[in-house]
Amino acid sequence: MLRSIFFSLCLLGAMAPAAFAGQSAILGFEFARESWFWPLFYDIGGETLYCGYAFGIREQRTTVDGFRVVVEHAYPAAWIAEARGCRSEIRCSDEVFQYAVADLHNLWPVISSARSARGELVFGEGSGGGTGRLTGRCLRRHEDASGGGAFIEPRDAVKGDLARSILYMMETYDLPARGLENLLRRWHDEDPPDETERWRNFVIERLQGTRNPYIGPWVAPP
Repeated sequence: MLRSIFFSLCLLGAMAPAAFAGQSAILGFEFARESWFWPLFYDIGGETLYCGYAFGIREQRTTVDGFRVVVEHAYPAAWIAEARGCRSEIRCSDEVFQYAVADLHNLWPVISSARSARGELVFGEGSGGGTGRLTGRCLRRHEDASGGGAFIEPRDAVKGDLARSILYMMETYDLPARGLENLLRRWHDEDPPDETERWRNFVIERLQGTRNPYIGPWVAPP
């Protein structure tokens, strides 16, 4: 879905950033969403992260079944604001926060009900397949029996994608792991990057100048 911009991106060239260097090309989430994410990534449509639903052109931003598609932070913006000492993400003027929430490696298309269901809950894993309560059409909400609160489990096919986004954000912007690091590293190992994820990483590096080191290089087909 991203291949339509391949040749124009190649003309931009690529920077060679150090591992886990924060991006400094895009300032602010709204600017990232309206000027980079939709017009450059998904202008001809794509697939939502959590549910895997196909959606139409960016003017519609709806799935073929009529669900509204929005942009999700894998590492929530509210967590970033808190880590930067801000009272809320809405009023956080901290420059590092503004670059972090605009980092394309952390942004994904999802249906609005799934984003609402996840909210700011941590990701986790139930004790068995199919456990937990279905929410947001494709996520599973679990209640921690030990009193640790609720957590959200995504489908297996995207656990690695989410893990790599969150691990990248943690290490790039010095963000807290919130007890997730061991789980995320396991998801990273169990669900390795596929060609689509490597291509996404390739595109983002050329747009904002940074790559996610957890994702291997994309190799152009012969």
